[in-house]
Amino acid sequence: MREFKGGAFNVLVATKAAEEGLDVADRDLVVFYEATASVIQFVQRQGRAGRRRDGEVAILLANSTADAVHAAVLDAKLARLPGIYYNVRRLKLGACKQNLGLAIRVRPGALFHKELVRELAVRGFDAVLDGSIASDVALPGGIGVRIITTADAECWDAEITAEELPGVERPVIAIWLQEEEINNLIDEIKHRHAGQDISVLSFADAVTLSIEIAEVLNKKYN
Repeated sequence: MREFKGGAFNVLVATKAAEEGLDVADRDLVVFYEATASVIQFVQRQGRAGRRRDGEVAILLANSTADAVHAAVLDAKLARLPGIYYNVRRLKLGACKQNLGLAIRVRPGALFHKELVRELAVRGFDAVLDGSIASDVALPGGIGVRIITTADAECWDAEITAEELPGVERPVIAIWLQEEEINNLIDEIKHRHAGQDISVLSFADAVTLSIEIAEVLNKKYN
């Protein structure tokens, strides 16, 4: 650290131990080797730069990997925080040649299928239309999402889930809540699926649905 502060070399490579407590005031660039979904960790990491003058943070990530999931979740969390401003520039330095099996498949005809493919692509996911899947959205790890309306949800239970998502290891029910509707229906649907390995979530539009899907993947890969 003394040599780094003294200018003997201008790059320091470190583990997570460097996230807190290091004070090198004239450093203006921090590079994350991987993305994080934690706002606290993100703030701690970027706080190592820009103390004496404006600094920059670069995050290395590969599309169709858990990195993209973590980055999407972090974006969603930061967007919800009042008074937070951050200017993100996404630079494509090279294509990832290895497909790690994290492509998201969306069934044509599903609610918001076109908008969802677009929003997932914005967040760095490989999202494709696939009419052969049983669910509305097929995620890695055997996760299948059925997108339903609140009218469908009135009588939806675990038996219907099993019928609608045959062979899906980890079913997820995504309920589209219109503006005038209330959230107690979600609790009722969760109660009907009590004791089942079935997740229930709600969304307002394609943007929030893509964020919820990123959250589901983040839980799988964290």
